[in-house]
Amino acid sequence: MPRRSWTRAAATLLLGGSVATLSACTASLPTNVALTWGGSAQSGGSTEVVTIAVPKGEEWPLASLEALSGVSGVGYRQVVVDATRLDEVGGGAPLTSVDVLVGSDPLWLESSGVKGVLTADSMQIEGGVDSVRYGHDAACLLANRTWFSANNVAMPSQLSDLTAEQQYSVAAISDPFASPSALALLPLWSVDWEVFEGFSTGSAAAQSGAQSGANEEAASADTAPGIVGSALVPLRHPNNLATDTQFKVLPDSCVRREVSAVTVATAADRVALAKEFVDLLTSPQGQQILAEHAVAYPLDPSIALTGAVSWADIQPAYPDAEILTGLKEWVETF
Repeated sequence: MPRRSWTRAAATLLLGGSVATLSACTASLPTNVALTWGGSAQSGGSTEVVTIAVPKGEEWPLASLEALSGVSGVGYRQVVVDATRLDEVGGGAPLTSVDVLVGSDPLWLESSGVKGVLTADSMQIEGGVDSVRYGHDAACLLANRTWFSANNVAMPSQLSDLTAEQQYSVAAISDPFASPSALALLPLWSVDWEVFEGFSTGSAAAQSGAQSGANEEAASADTAPGIVGSALVPLRHPNNLATDTQFKVLPDSCVRREVSAVTVATAADRVALAKEFVDLLTSPQGQQILAEHAVAYPLDPSIALTGAVSWADIQPAYPDAEILTGLKEWVETF
């Protein structure tokens, strides 16, 4: 199995009223390979539209955009950024169409290379990259009910219920350069890197891949035993029958993560709109909306987030040094 170059990864680290859902709109689709369409919402009389970018796996429910648009009167367009493809975009400014980046944190901005893009001469963000925290989140391992049902295997209730092969399968598809949650959870695998290395070079990988999708080249969130993502994923994307969603959070795997917004716009009028959006997120009304739609655990602990893993039960974040060690191990393994 080919490995990524840790030299390249290390170099990346050094870079430093009425609301209508417009998910079918194509007039403002992203025009580069690093961005994909994520839907939008716009109030009836609004003429302004703010483009927000979210990392892969951190997509906001369209209902949250509808609610925010109803308060502000501004439309919101969501795009999903794949940080692993930013260097494929010609012209050197892959995020010029974005006003605000949300769902990020300072360590992911640095290690993914996004900060390097934002501070490049082609962007010239005045005052540098300023992250404004608007909430909390939790990075967790989520078991895939579809996979366990298809393989006639009992659903796990805790991390130890997963075999090493199953955990390998999840780690293999959880790219920490693309996903802030995957980055935050890397130390979870600290005792397993040597085992994973054996899977990636031996016959166990092929055997596991045939059953579970352990071969990351063929695996996806639908074909692997689980994913790494937010503890709020099941609440953000419930099914239409209001029954169990595809993914089940394994609470003992979860660690805390802060979520921040970064103003990406450079033109004065766009910067003003972006800052108004960030102000809305941190306002009491915005915090209520974020909690109601499971976008984030609110900064104010008195605001309830119904149905989520209790914030008090989530483990503290891993130290940055442990995460970066895990990043090196992930690159060398996969």
